This record gives sequence, C-alpha cells and structure tokens, in this order.
Amino acid sequence: MKRILLTLALVFSTLTFTQPAQSAELCAPLNVGLVADDNLTVTMKSIVITEKTGSNLLTITYNQLNATADKKLDEGSFKLFFADGSSEPQYGGFNYFFPNDTRDRSHTWEFLKNKEPLVIGYNAGFFAAKYDTSKLNWVLPGKPCNLVPSAPAVDWTGKQRYTSELDYKLCASAAEILGTKPNCGIDPAEAKAAAAALAAVERANALAKAAQDKVNAIKSQTITCVKGKVTKKVTAVKPKCPAGYKKK
Repeated sequence: MKRILLTLALVFSTLTFTQPAQSAELCAPLNVGLVADDNLTVTMKSIVITEKTGSNLLTITYNQLNATADKKLDEGSFKLFFADGSSEPQYGGFNYFFPNDTRDRSHTWEFLKNKEPLVIGYNAGFFAAKYDTSKLNWVLPGKPCNLVPSAPAVDWTGKQRYTSELDYKLCASAAEILGTKPNCGIDPAEAKAAAAALAAVERANALAKAAQDKVNAIKSQTITCVKGKVTKKVTAVKPKCPAGYKKK
C-alpha cells in the first residue's frame, strides 16, 4: 500500500513539474540554455540592478552558443522594455557564430529611476515597440511573470513585396516623411490594380458630379409678370413674360 501511494505521489509531482502555468511559460529562467528563434542557444546568467543617485544600471551577463552542425548564425541582441511602453535596444558591434562557437558577454543599460524595467527580450527587433512572447523574454529576479501573449506575427512571405516587418516599417516611415501614401507590404501588381480601381471610382464620381451640375443648371425657375392689375407667374427653364407683361 505504501509503495502504491509513493508511486502515485511521484506521478503527481512529475505532472505538476512538467506542466507549469501559462504565464510562467512566457518568461525564460536564468541559467538555462534555450534555443532562440535565430537558432542560437542563449543562456541568461544574471540580471543585476545597481542604484545610482538619479538613475539605475541594469546589467545582464549571458552566453550565446551556435549548437548547430552546419549553420553560420548572426549574433542576436537584447532589448529592454519598460512599463511605460518605452524601450531601449542593445547597441554595439555584433559578429557571426560558426558551428560550436560560444561567447560570454555582458551589457548595461542606464535609465532614470522613474522608469520601471518590465522585460528583457532577445531578438525582439531594433524597432520593436513591444515585447514578443513568441521570443525569449526574461523578467527581473523576484518579479512575477505578467507578460501578455502577443498576437500572431504577420506572415510577410508569399505575395507581399517586403519580406520583414522592419522593411515594412522603414517603407511606411519614409512614406510618412515624404508625404506619400505607402503601399508597403503589397505586391506591386496588386498596388497598381488598386490604384487603377481607385482612379476609376474617382472618374465615375467626377462624371456623376458633372451630370448633377448640368441638372442643377437647367432646373426650372419661376418669375412674376404684371400687366396693370393682372399678375401672372411663369415657370420654365428660361421663363419670359408674355407680350404686354413686365417682369416684376
């Protein structure tokens, strides 16, 4: 009987350990090597905050490893997201990782004390405004994992002209600066067809307006004509008083 109870307890504990809460799955643990979406194995070793007089320093130490057998990988970077919606990327020179290459690195962000660090994201994107829970994210030690699952990423493959969100944002930003309408992410043929359809609609609207203007121009008018004590009203497109009458 004791053996059965012990077995059940072990099974229950195993199930509990291998099925963490959904929120915990969105946050990566320290000192555990995890394969990122760029195929590098990333291990966050420490996250330390150092207080200064009017600012804080947040320093991360980490390891990156190319555990693939035949791939040359770019060195990925981190980005620090704050609770107020702002963020700061990791600056610096980045290299390639050939198979079995590994490096230990550290990076420090400095920020004002009124800013609260929310999450450190890996490979989030230099222009990303929000963390992406489909990628690796770490919260500060002792902080709860309250990350909100991100919406599915846009599929930029196939018919789209641009192949990444960065290309799309660069195009949209340039169009905004130049004051033009962007067609970023749209196939050139589809953009041309859409422009032609819009031009056809605009032409149709112009013709309809011109026709309405003509109708308005030929609307009947009413004038009052008098002859002595007799008064007549004449309605026509170009009304004229009868012979002997004068327009009042």
